[in-house]
Amino acid sequence: MKDNLKWLVLLPVLGVVVVLAIFVPRLVSSGSGASDKSSTSQNNQVVQQQIDQDKTTITNYQDLTKKNPKDQLALRKLGDTFADLGDLQSQEGKINDAAWSYKWAVDQYRQYLKLNSDDTEVRIDLGYTYTQLNMGDVAMRELQTAVAQQPNNQRGWLNIGYLDLQTGKVDESKAPLQKAIALGASSQYGQDAKQLLDQANNGGTQNLVPVTP
Repeated sequence: MKDNLKWLVLLPVLGVVVVLAIFVPRLVSSGSGASDKSSTSQNNQVVQQQIDQDKTTITNYQDLTKKNPKDQLALRKLGDTFADLGDLQSQEGKINDAAWSYKWAVDQYRQYLKLNSDDTEVRIDLGYTYTQLNMGDVAMRELQTAVAQQPNNQRGWLNIGYLDLQTGKVDESKAPLQKAIALGASSQYGQDAKQLLDQANNGGTQNLVPVTP
């Protein structure tokens, strides 16, 4: 009889255990989903803040070029900021907006290069932006001009290799990527080139590692 009483006393406790076993995992799972959504929302807010900041910067430099259309610093900064804006809009899936930003970046870089055609870095920036617009032939022309000006420009060779991969020229991409690695394997550009070369050696051109601008 005493043993039966013990089981009767334990029944409410067992019931609580069963309820917790059922509902606690659900609560944990629900909490994890909410955390993921919160993280995504925060990332979107950060990107939007960067976009807003770029638009403000663009307005400021446009005011400078209105006063002096040959202001080289303002033209270069406009190109850089429009290109950055295009990258951010691409991240958000705003493809049309990104395309317009890249086109505006091209216009600024071209105006700058009319005033300073020997600036290799800006020419690479122009080539990179043409690449983002899927204008491979024009991009390659600018990048080849850049490495002709500066044969040891690591970023130039990296972008050539990336463009070759992007356009399906896997074998052609290996030499410029190897050149970029030889110019400094430990730098960010060298590491980007190593990752792209690994993809090239594996014959893959899908989901290319984005190069550092």
